[in-house]
Amino acid sequence: MTHLALDFDDPRASNKGGNLSGMEPALAYLRKRYGTEHVFLRRSSSGGGWHVWVDVDIPPDEEMRLRKRLGDCPGRRISDRCRLRTGLTTSRLFGIKGTTVMDDAWADGKTKTKKAKQWRN
Repeated sequence: MTHLALDFDDPRASNKGGNLSGMEPALAYLRKRYGTEHVFLRRSSSGGGWHVWVDVDIPPDEEMRLRKRLGDCPGRRISDRCRLRTGLTTSRLFGIKGTTVMDDAWADGKTKTKKAKQWRN
């Protein structure tokens, strides 16, 4: 079992290969399916994109299907398919990128209030 994490580098971009387009429809879908209390957001280190964390346990094959359908970063999906074949953790989001350190504050998708989130591997 794994958690679901998505990286939207450009939240306005369309997901050409999936059934949903952009970050907002993906968030609406995730909130409806798993409940708003399980869907968290934070700004990416670039400041231009968003990270989405869904605090549920799902099978890895379902995780990969949802990430493709919802428009997760293609590079992350490619590397995680390789990681999955070797038994490594997938659906990772990093707290450090280059010299930028992320704070660990997540915005609750419904209330927009900050919530502390512990990293899970």
